Amino acid sequence: MVWLFARISGSKFIFDVYDKYDEFPGYRRILGFDLFAFLLRHADQVLFASQTLLSALGMPARGDFVVPNGIELERFRPMDKRLARDVVGLPRERIFVGYFGSMELDRGVDDLIQAIGILRAKGEEVFLLLAGKLRDGLKVDSDGVMYLGNVPYEKIPFYLSSCDVLAIPYRRSEFMDAGSSNKIAESIAAGRPIVVTRTPNFLANFPGLDGRLGSALCECGSPQGLADALRRQLRDPVLVGLPEGMDWESIASRSLGNIIENFRQGKIAQ
Repeated sequence: MVWLFARISGSKFIFDVYDKYDEFPGYRRILGFDLFAFLLRHADQVLFASQTLLSALGMPARGDFVVPNGIELERFRPMDKRLARDVVGLPRERIFVGYFGSMELDRGVDDLIQAIGILRAKGEEVFLLLAGKLRDGLKVDSDGVMYLGNVPYEKIPFYLSSCDVLAIPYRRSEFMDAGSSNKIAESIAAGRPIVVTRTPNFLANFPGLDGRLGSALCECGSPQGLADALRRQLRDPVLVGLPEGMDWESIASRSLGNIIENFRQGKIAQ
């Protein structure tokens, strides 16, 4: 409808591709018509949320570019761990690994729960702090798992800062590989040690950080690999800094500048 209105009114149609929409379970090709592919071809400019999406679907000659997910640096910032726990009512003495977000199968939460079980079976007194919408069939009543349900957005920074290590255990999938998850940047901004799987969601959107994380990076779909990486980060934590320009104002300013430059170069016709 927006594309049609743009054509009728003589306006430009800029398509913001936040995800690989044709991988959504609800996506339909009615009578064989692929609306997503049509809009990609006929847009005057396409903005992508990740480098993977741009590489797979973008047109360099059209001046397509990445508009990454940004975070609120006023909210997501390093805090004192003990004070953060006091705010959300967590015990100061426990060791927490945290995951906060969606729990679909390819998010790897199942692997993370198993990893916590592996550590606890070997005598590690570690607890998993878990929050988000519960997926049908996901068992969170395992030993050492504290499921908080859905927590208010404004409390997420305090939960992040309450953890000893934050985990991003994503598996490989067409949908996840093409994404650009906010929780990665939010976890880094919290100033806590992180453990991440080798997912393009991290590697493509945070180039160079994999080398700095070293052994805190592990293979996708491996509970044992997650357990080993978590143990290393708990005993000898490695921190990485947030790349510059990931706040909303910086991203908006860069994006507007790119669009204006594309007009000047004639990639978007006047």
